Amino acid sequence: MKKIILIFILVLFTALSADAATYYIDFAAANDSANGTAKETPWKRCPGMTGFAGSYSHSAGDIFVFKGGTTWTGVFPWTISYSGSSGNVDTYTTDHTWYTTAWSRPVFDDEGNGTAGGMIQADTKSYFKLYDLELTNHDVCGATTGKAIQFADSQQFTIDNCKLHTYDWFSINLTYGATDTFSNINITNNDVSTTSAMVWIGSTSAASTVDTINITGNEIYDGTCGISDGIHADGIVHIFGVPTFNAAQRFTNVIIAYNYVHGDWGRYDGSGAGWTAFAYNEGTTSAKIYNNIIAPDAEGVFMGEAFLMFTSVHDETVEIYNNTLVNTGLAGVVTVGLKGGAYSLGDASTATFKGNLVTGFTNAVYYYTDGTVTSDYNAYNGALYWGDSSQSVATWQAANRDVNGVLQTDPLLVNPLSDVSLQSGSPCIGAFPVAQAPTGDFTDDYAGTERGSVWDIGAYEYETAVPANAIQGVTIN
Repeated sequence: MKKIILIFILVLFTALSADAATYYIDFAAANDSANGTAKETPWKRCPGMTGFAGSYSHSAGDIFVFKGGTTWTGVFPWTISYSGSSGNVDTYTTDHTWYTTAWSRPVFDDEGNGTAGGMIQADTKSYFKLYDLELTNHDVCGATTGKAIQFADSQQFTIDNCKLHTYDWFSINLTYGATDTFSNINITNNDVSTTSAMVWIGSTSAASTVDTINITGNEIYDGTCGISDGIHADGIVHIFGVPTFNAAQRFTNVIIAYNYVHGDWGRYDGSGAGWTAFAYNEGTTSAKIYNNIIAPDAEGVFMGEAFLMFTSVHDETVEIYNNTLVNTGLAGVVTVGLKGGAYSLGDASTATFKGNLVTGFTNAVYYYTDGTVTSDYNAYNGALYWGDSSQSVATWQAANRDVNGVLQTDPLLVNPLSDVSLQSGSPCIGAFPVAQAPTGDFTDDYAGTERGSVWDIGAYEYETAVPANAIQGVTIN
């Protein structure tokens, strides 16, 4: 009897999963009265969009295809009203064979209205994916409150290969307020600009855990529009607790890798605004940060602490490998308040810095911690700070820091302003033994080239010789 019941449950589950359907949406359609199940009979709006009037019954795994080259206006907020399930992810995406006159992403344009709650919102939803969409004009240049995508207590989701030119303070706002564990947050391969930060991830509960955060392959540039009216910018990501961090609030298994930050990050309006760090982590119990290129034009920006910054109120293990940090502002003159390229602050931190290249700063690195710092095989071209004390190379190495490093030496980049790969003859070539590299995390460089038996310092292996603005995964001929 138990076997019969089990078989019945399995058959029922299979039948329910099979109900998932593909729906088509074209804003040029007259209305939502069609069935939406074919390109010839699309809906005008997607379920969850403001104004949707069609008939729809959800099944986990449903796919919503938006017509390329089409622009949606007046449909916000767009609410993700349903969850998929494991193995049956709801997907909001495109079909590159379905477009108006030529292929381009479908565009969702808020026309600068700053719609409250964001353009796309979700509350306690899971197993969904946004892929290949373009969001623009949520707010206007200089706005200081906007967040185009706002998810609360949501997990098991992916935002991938999207273009976010949203004119916001930051484009994606993720908040966690329930006493629970949330997992699998993926922000990958996106094109992000006109915002001071790609994503903020905040915990508002004293007992919430967010586990497995993957922020990889994104290109973030020209953030000036979002740096206004005294706010602080954070480039790639800011992970934090609200209102003040509690030791029980934790972010675990965070990966920040293969991201590229560049372009204009000066103030929009000349106010007291500025950035804190381009990757600012508070309260991560474990994080791995590798193969990132952070090379913005930071000239004229104030309030900066460092390009990478970590703070903690509890045990934190951070591994930082093979990043390239270049200050391109005003021929390497450090902006006011900038402490250094790599900056570790946390009384209980255990941080490992290896294989990183930092140049163009008066202060290359600023370690300020009562925790444990392992630092070796780095190329630090600039002053070396431990706490508030600038140290000579001899003193630095006598404390067993960067004994095998390339210190206060020009790393010989092809062009610090446009191409941060290594020149022939760079002291960084072959300067990082593979035995010192992390195991099981990555074996290639920013451009996807296998590193081999002896690694180079920085995000690029010399053999790649590709420009810094090459998006990962694209072959340059």
